[in-house]
Amino acid sequence: MPAKSATKTKPKKLPKPKVHDRMAYWEHWDGPEAFEAQFGTPQGLADFRFALAAEDLDFPNLIPGRDEAPEFHLAGETETAADRKRFEEFLDRHFPRSEGRFADLRRVLDRGEYKGSVARSSTFWLEYKRVSTGFRVMPHIPLKKMTAIGVYRRLVEDRKRLREMSRGVEYYAMMTGQSPPPLRICDCGLLFLAPRPNVKWHSKTCGSRVRMAKARAVGKTTDYEAKSEGKKAAREQKQKTEQAKGATK
Repeated sequence: MPAKSATKTKPKKLPKPKVHDRMAYWEHWDGPEAFEAQFGTPQGLADFRFALAAEDLDFPNLIPGRDEAPEFHLAGETETAADRKRFEEFLDRHFPRSEGRFADLRRVLDRGEYKGSVARSSTFWLEYKRVSTGFRVMPHIPLKKMTAIGVYRRLVEDRKRLREMSRGVEYYAMMTGQSPPPLRICDCGLLFLAPRPNVKWHSKTCGSRVRMAKARAVGKTTDYEAKSEGKKAAREQKQKTEQAKGATK
């Protein structure tokens, strides 16, 4: 009797995630049972993986803005007291404590804690907490203790790598006519995961700000063109008047 050939079973493709706000995703549950029940469905698993991957963007997003983050280099191969002193001056120059948008970054650097990848970790766990709206589920991963310089250099490296990855895959998708990738850079500079191909901004606030800026730019252009047309018409009218006066003489 001939042996049956082994057939390879293709893994089931998960549906597209429906998550829009990952923080709302972790906080809208009625209880642990409701979370675990949805987690067992294909759509629930897709949403869970999406929210989990979005957690990894919190660390590189500690540095706000669209520009590349300034790099700090050691004077030698190992970190010294002189390097730490220079680093404090470097932080006060680029990320002053007086500006609130750098508060989270300075807090993380003061603690010297590096959060690794939640999505790629095999040691993370889920924590359930009761809140006013029901239950909150949050993924946790053991924090790695590092010096402030080490944390900052790792942060800059992760931020640069993810931004280059987003630009590279976006360029490839544009050249090949494929859908844009989920990992994107918002107009404000933050990295985010788009749940749908037509999502361009990480929040409604950013989208409204970009649309208002474009509308104001169009309005200025229209006003300028109207003024230019008005000046042109006035010059033509003046020339006609002068020509009429010359003809009468």
